[in-house]
Order: sequence, then C-alpha cells, then structure tokens
Amino acid sequence: MSKTRIVDVSSLDEEVYWGLVSGAFDFERFDVVRAGKGASEDDICELVRGASVIMTDPVHFQPVTRRIIEAADRLGLIQCYTIGFDEVDLVAARERGIPVANAAGTLSKPIGEYVITVALYLLKSLDFARSEMSKGN
Repeated sequence: MSKTRIVDVSSLDEEVYWGLVSGAFDFERFDVVRAGKGASEDDICELVRGASVIMTDPVHFQPVTRRIIEAADRLGLIQCYTIGFDEVDLVAARERGIPVANAAGTLSKPIGEYVITVALYLLKSLDFARSEMSKGN
C-alpha cells in the first residue's frame, strides 16, 4: 500500500514544527514532506507534484498560489491550520474542484474559557486583591 503524500508549506522553525505535528500524523500511512522556512514558490511547485494534500502555513507567510495549485497534479485537498482561508487562492482551487478546509470551531472552547476567566478576574477585582496581598494587607 502506498502512502498518501502530504506537503506542508509551514514556515515555522524545524524544532517548533516537528514538536507540534509529531503526534498528529500517522507516519505509517502518510508521507509528510515539509517545504520549510524560506522555500520559494518554485521549490514548493516541485514538492507538490504527486501530493494528495497541501497543508497551509499557520502563520500565513507562505501563500498557496494558483501556480502551486496547478503544479499539484494529484491534489485532492488543501487543509488550513487556521480558521481562515487568507493564504489560499480559492478561485484556483475552485476551478480545479479541490476542496479547501479550515479549522473552524477549534477556538470556540478556549475563547469561551478566556471570556469567563476575564469576567471573573474583573468581577472579583483580582488585580487589586493581588496588589493588596503583596503589600501585606
């Protein structure tokens, strides 16, 4: 059985990138190829030939351009790490019938928790209480 080829165009530093994705991919089933920081559009066009999936750049430095999409001869999906599509040429993907997915909803719980935490912080005057406690009052 051949592995599904995934090309990741993330511009994150090597150590940070592999720390984030090390448990996310089943490397027995997927051949994950990374373009890496500073990869040119030409480099990425070479890497995506034969790829089934392109993973976008979570920090939006490397766009997935029309040229990259057209170079990916076996592309079946463009997956965004984030909740937006800003770095993907959606028109080019749509013309080729390639779905583009994002990570919608992944921040709903953390944002809700943050809002509740800040509300309690303000309601209970925690900054004032911390300041008074550090003064010994």
